[in-house]
Amino acid sequence: MLMTIEEKLEFLSECETGYVTDALNLLGIQNCWIENVLPLKSRKAIVGQAFTAQLIRIRGDEKCYTLYEVAEECPANRILVYSGTEGYALLGENISTNMCNKGIKAVVLDGKCRDIDGITELTMPVFCQGATTRLTPKDLQITKIDVPIFIGGAKVNSGDIVVGDSDGVVIIPLERLDDVLKQIEWVAKVEHEAAEALKNKVSIEEFKKIIAKKKKPCV
Repeated sequence: MLMTIEEKLEFLSECETGYVTDALNLLGIQNCWIENVLPLKSRKAIVGQAFTAQLIRIRGDEKCYTLYEVAEECPANRILVYSGTEGYALLGENISTNMCNKGIKAVVLDGKCRDIDGITELTMPVFCQGATTRLTPKDLQITKIDVPIFIGGAKVNSGDIVVGDSDGVVIIPLERLDDVLKQIEWVAKVEHEAAEALKNKVSIEEFKKIIAKKKKPCV
């Protein structure tokens, strides 16, 4: 029986980002890791579909969006992936509270936040580069939403799958989701076998044979 997208996300919610990384590597899928972005509050894991926003330095009369307008456009239960720049405070407590109230599942951004004591009290997890009091310059604005973006070395389209935990954030291209899920199941099986082997104190040669299974994708 075919799985719904909700069932696939539920499956991923039980997976570590390490399993997802191994699966992506087996398939040769690149540009999927958002560098230097971690949860503001430890042990906060996220899984969901992305909704994208892009912040750039404006040079003319570009149409711009406030984060409150972005929150209005972002569908409920999506993860807002917000491409920022230069280590400024791109998110604060008031807008985070508004986003949480709108049903946004989580926020991932490649900048920093302020008011982190208030943000970490929310049920909505935030993944970012840390805290700062440095305000965003007025010429840095969100000019595009719901478009392909690049963030921390990763390419993200709206609808792509975002998986994050204390190790970082990984993006699964939506069109490769089924392929990745198949490989995750294989990786999990090998990892379980390896864990059992360690408990049984097998020889290093036997252990290497088990781990070597992860070098080739499941067919």
